[in-house]
Amino acid sequence: MKKLILLFAAILIIFNCSNEGTGTLKVKLTDAPTDEFEDVTINIKEVNMIGQKQTTGKAILSFADGEKKMNLLDLQNTSTLLGEAEVTEGKYTQIRLVVYETGNTARPVDGEDKPLTIASGDVTGAKLVISGGLEITADEEKEITLDWDLNTENSTQIKLNSDGSYHMTPVLKLQSVK
Repeated sequence: MKKLILLFAAILIIFNCSNEGTGTLKVKLTDAPTDEFEDVTINIKEVNMIGQKQTTGKAILSFADGEKKMNLLDLQNTSTLLGEAEVTEGKYTQIRLVVYETGNTARPVDGEDKPLTIASGDVTGAKLVISGGLEITADEEKEITLDWDLNTENSTQIKLNSDGSYHMTPVLKLQSVK
């Protein structure tokens, strides 16, 4: 009988160790002001999280084409909720915003909408490396705000290509964690 109880206890310990808990993560997006563009529209496909021991991202939020199409300039001095997801507990070192290949545009002040390509945006996504990591624990709710910064050190991240289209090297910053 004692051996049966010990066996049962061992099974419970193994079962509980293999069952990872989840926490809730709310992801918001904002943008720092820019005066070079009237409109910068991005078409977000998914939000990926990469854990400390992972090499590929896990989509925590996915959107249909056009569902999360937004003008970043509408997010100046405010933020919008991209979504909320249950995330496996652990330490996460990267967040990636993957965009659709099409549907992204930029319009300079007094100009016309032109196609916008985003470096690695439709493949691996715009990347944010989280210094020190973001710890998610079971039954916890966290809210993060990402700043898709169009200006860095007084220089726009959007450049005009020779064919008249635009190319962006995205800069994401972790603005806040609550």
